[in-house]
Amino acid sequence: MASSFIGWNYCGLFFIVNLVYLFKIKGESFKVWSPKLFVFLASWFLGSLFWMWTIEHGYLGFLVTLLIYTFVFFTSFYIRFYFNLNSWIIIFFILLFETYFNTSDFSFPWLTIGNVLANQKYLVQWYNITGVIGGSLWLLCCSYHLSQMRFEYRKLIILGLLLFAPLLYSVHLSKDKLLNAELKIVTVNPHKFKSIKQKDKFLFNMTKGLKNEEADILVFPEVTIRGLDNKYLESKLEYKYLKNLIDRNQFKSILFGTTGFKENGGIYNSALILDENDIYSKAKNKLVPYTEYMPSFTHSILKKPFYINPVKDN
Repeated sequence: MASSFIGWNYCGLFFIVNLVYLFKIKGESFKVWSPKLFVFLASWFLGSLFWMWTIEHGYLGFLVTLLIYTFVFFTSFYIRFYFNLNSWIIIFFILLFETYFNTSDFSFPWLTIGNVLANQKYLVQWYNITGVIGGSLWLLCCSYHLSQMRFEYRKLIILGLLLFAPLLYSVHLSKDKLLNAELKIVTVNPHKFKSIKQKDKFLFNMTKGLKNEEADILVFPEVTIRGLDNKYLESKLEYKYLKNLIDRNQFKSILFGTTGFKENGGIYNSALILDENDIYSKAKNKLVPYTEYMPSFTHSILKKPFYINPVKDN
């Protein structure tokens, strides 16, 4: 679990340790390999998704996601051992599953293996060519070769090229001045104002507390303000508070999370960006299973509100 925690929170390459363990799982029967596979999944989830237990109903999202991954991985390994196939079939099933999970409404990209390198932006610049699924393929291939490693010079050279070529290319791209531009960012902790229920009073006190701050970007967390939609935002008092911070040249841009709403009553999770000239919105279309999204046919059974999905950006 330690390598999973370090990998998903600090240095992504540490997660290769877990993936090597995955490819070393062998066994003649279900009773032999299934406990090993469950150890892999449990250490992965506990090391990377521990934060879900701190949010409302997050533990249910954790368990639903674990159930989905357990089904996919156990099915993949069952097929592999039943038909006596090579470990490459595991890579195929994982990539197929990730592709679906990143394109469907019922999605959860946090555990897309390629995203483990997200904390090291200088290592993932090559994703602009392959996308994050290409990163998953690279990590899986490297881990597979390491799990099969025999200390032969030819194999060491191939592994070295496979491992270091994308990283060196990313380091080269990261030298771009735009990627390395220094920006001053101020973040806001809404919990300091959690006793204030009304949105306008909440923002009034918050902007008052920022009167001595200056930066390029002001950032609020997800769903800081509820019930705003960029279609009507300029008529809202909340907008005037935030826009005033830009007009006073305290900040060039403001990024904040909110819940938007549709005329049919559906709500969605979005981020709004304000700058001197315009308003931009980006809807969150990758939602946590159960905690944020479930297929519409389950709503009447579960009796729980969910975000609508997908939503067009503006």
